[in-house]
Amino acid sequence: MKFTEKKAEILLVFVIAARATSFVFNKQLLDHMGVFNILALRFVIAAVVMGLIFHKGLFKMTKREALAGLAVGGCYFLVLWSELAATAVSPTSTVALLQNTAVVIVPIIEMILTRKAPKAVTVFGVILAMAGVACIALPQGEIGGGIAICFVSALLYAIAIVVTDRVTDESLNAMNVGIVQVAVIAVLSGVSTFLFETPTFPNGGGDWFRLLYLSLVCTGFGFTLVPVAQSRLSASRAGIICALSPAVAAVLGVIVLNENLGIWGIIGVVLILISIILPHLMEMRREFASAHQECKDDN
Repeated sequence: MKFTEKKAEILLVFVIAARATSFVFNKQLLDHMGVFNILALRFVIAAVVMGLIFHKGLFKMTKREALAGLAVGGCYFLVLWSELAATAVSPTSTVALLQNTAVVIVPIIEMILTRKAPKAVTVFGVILAMAGVACIALPQGEIGGGIAICFVSALLYAIAIVVTDRVTDESLNAMNVGIVQVAVIAVLSGVSTFLFETPTFPNGGGDWFRLLYLSLVCTGFGFTLVPVAQSRLSASRAGIICALSPAVAAVLGVIVLNENLGIWGIIGVVLILISIILPHLMEMRREFASAHQECKDDN
């Protein structure tokens, strides 16, 4: 069966929606377990399962794939640590929205690396995102610790995206890189658990279900299939679909955890989502105009 662009879009929608649920399950597990402890168990289980399923490819792993997995895994360990640390003290909707402003930060990092001035749409997106942050944070009096950690998480997420882009390419086996990445996060989280926390296991069947869901669905399914789906889509189209993550997380936070966004929070959500989607809409517009011009030239 041919893996078409339409199927890739459907797959990415399901993957992003599944990953967005991690904010709610993490919030619930944090009532009984430490940040590093959750990450350690989650990624150990995911690494074992993925290793068993894709073990044949691991025997053919190259040095470049291993190094790429180490680099990406180290970056995402910091991202996930900051994400859970923020979730422990802030509403899941706030964490999800602010962390995904990384897609606005990435062009700024690229601008610094390439020494090129930012596009007008990038500047406008940053202004919208900051306005959205203010709408969420100021009425709740959250401009302190929780919001600060969210900003750190967004910055680390943006750096991880840039590093991933720099160390991976089509010549590498994406599955091998992904498995090494998951294993690195498992090892770093396990060491951190013993250094900074008291290791423990989930408290009851409900917590075990949440942990297994995080391991198999959010980590195994999400980390593995996002690159597969995005390989068939343009960056602009994938970026718009990825904006579902904070939207789904915000809705689940309200429904499952009874979080209250309030009118200013809702305005902030809208502004941040626009800031995330706007650059990709502009890119799609340029692609459409270019394709339309090519059709006219051919005729």
